[in-house]
Amino acid sequence: MFQDESLKLFQKYLEDRLETNIHLTEDSVRYSFFSALTAQNAFEQHEITLELPHPQIKNAEIDTYIKSKNIEAFLEFKYHRKSNSTSPKPQKAGSLFKDFIRLSSLNGSAKKYVVYFTDSEMATYFHKHNSQYSDFWSKQSFEFDDIFLSKTTSTFKKVCGNVVDCKIQTVFSSCLATGHEIRVYCVTAI
Repeated sequence: MFQDESLKLFQKYLEDRLETNIHLTEDSVRYSFFSALTAQNAFEQHEITLELPHPQIKNAEIDTYIKSKNIEAFLEFKYHRKSNSTSPKPQKAGSLFKDFIRLSSLNGSAKKYVVYFTDSEMATYFHKHNSQYSDFWSKQSFEFDDIFLSKTTSTFKKVCGNVVDCKIQTVFSSCLATGHEIRVYCVTAI
């Protein structure tokens, strides 16, 4: 759905931001993503809705909804970084998987994506805890289900919530020179 050129431009924009050492937030990541996609004429800026109320989960929002003649997609963004964070790593991991659940619970044919950007802290965590996360971090696709959940910690499970079985496919992955990693996942309920 998203062209490789657009995702590579997104990567370049993030690399440019990291080089400046300016404060970087999840909103900055989201802005870079949409700037790259609109530059590639994927859709127009007025076709983007931010913080859309979730149609199935009370008091929850979806980070972004895109509706154009070519694209209909729901997106969640997550940026994990070490600075100013006291959250345990299993809690951070659980919050990422909570986004997968949020999207997989949506009905309809729209595409669903999680855009994940992390520094070396969480990338190292996923690599180091290979027995728990190898299917997720190292493979092109895997199933997020009770079997996967059984390998995780109680902290992860508490943050993540109830699993909605889904297939998670990596559609873009890149390691930046700074130790940051970008992953774009497509989420499909099963």
